[in-house]
Amino acid sequence: MLRTLHTGKDVFLIFDVGKTHKKMLLFDPSYKVVKEESSVFPTVKDEDGFEADDIQLIGTWIKQKITDLSSDPSWNILGINFTAYGATLVNLDEEGNPVTALYNYLKPIDSHIEEAFYTLFGGREKFATETSSPPMGLLNAGFQLYWLKYHKPDLFKSIKVSLFLPQHLSFLVTGRQCSELTSIGCHTGLWDFRQNDFHSWVYDEWMQNVLAPITQEPIAGYIDIRGRTVPVGVGLHDSSASLLPYLYMSEAPFIVLSTGTWAITLNPFNQSPLTAEELSSDVLAYMLPNGDPVKAARLLMGMEHDLQVSRIAKEFHLPAHFYESIKWDDSIYQENSSIPDNFIHSSRGIWNMEVYGNGMRAYYALMRGLLNMLVSAFNLVDISSITTVFVDGGFARNPVFIQMLKKKLPRKRFITSTVPEATAFGSLIYLRQPERIDLSDENTIML
Repeated sequence: MLRTLHTGKDVFLIFDVGKTHKKMLLFDPSYKVVKEESSVFPTVKDEDGFEADDIQLIGTWIKQKITDLSSDPSWNILGINFTAYGATLVNLDEEGNPVTALYNYLKPIDSHIEEAFYTLFGGREKFATETSSPPMGLLNAGFQLYWLKYHKPDLFKSIKVSLFLPQHLSFLVTGRQCSELTSIGCHTGLWDFRQNDFHSWVYDEWMQNVLAPITQEPIAGYIDIRGRTVPVGVGLHDSSASLLPYLYMSEAPFIVLSTGTWAITLNPFNQSPLTAEELSSDVLAYMLPNGDPVKAARLLMGMEHDLQVSRIAKEFHLPAHFYESIKWDDSIYQENSSIPDNFIHSSRGIWNMEVYGNGMRAYYALMRGLLNMLVSAFNLVDISSITTVFVDGGFARNPVFIQMLKKKLPRKRFITSTVPEATAFGSLIYLRQPERIDLSDENTIML
């Protein structure tokens, strides 16, 4: 019997499926990215005409990438895993085919259904405290199932199993249907953090029969690639995955400030139970793969930033991405400090730009207003004894953002990591389960 000679480069294949960008990354065994591709797919409409990701297109893309890379002698795939955005369920029939759209978590739903739900299960405050999930409509993924059961009963009856998006991607490759804790624990309203079990409403509505069995094993199954047995991971929720590299990187307690469309402050060392006041301020809990809760505060900062930048560019006749070339100027910051802060966080963006005179000063005012809100959210999960804050995402490269952040939180030490793609990297760490990773000081930059 002839042995297959593997002359290609050993790599791990990670799919990072974000709300906007869908990425394919290849890491070598020393955790360096050796290939990366990013795609933006056209969306579709659900049965109500609301925009939704095309789950069929995403699945086809993943299968094709695996096929192409498996047949390319340049690469020897040693393992595959997935990470994807949360609050999203893929509802499958008996044959494993989707029977509903991949509902957009921003889709509005009838308020009377939501009110009926909270009335039935103890009220908004009690429910949120028990599940660490502020009421957020379809952003509470468990509520999607309740909404389907009572608002679209014919569709609900056709569902054999509901998989969270990361586990659905794994299922497409392994054929195994399972759930795991990082997806269950991300503001779904499904998990009772006090009882460490599904909330009672899940059993009352028999939803445990719709959700796939929970696994805490990192590997969902194995596939054969050119005579090599390759492990395939169960997949992770992206926010939880992004924490894992920092748990290896820092021996001391830390906070992660993840920036992008959402600015999310993650504190895995704040173990205090969530209060009703925190929940009303959009503080919630994520979950690590081992079930440990992670207190988090969210702010829809990136979306507001882009909206206001567009208004500033129009007002002062500037290029759409003018802010990318703006450098830090302390004198402009001091000038702005003497002007009343009249930036209002709203979809209408009501604030008086003319008082600032030019686009640069208006941008500084915008960032000051956003930082005020961000610091308020940050403080909700902060612990004063924690001094290290890792900053990742797009705003980590924005000098105006970083310098204002340092001024507003002078007792913190801000660090950005040069380890690329922390979310995909975290997914790889979970697949490989290493005892240690050598992430030296060269992998971090003081901000």
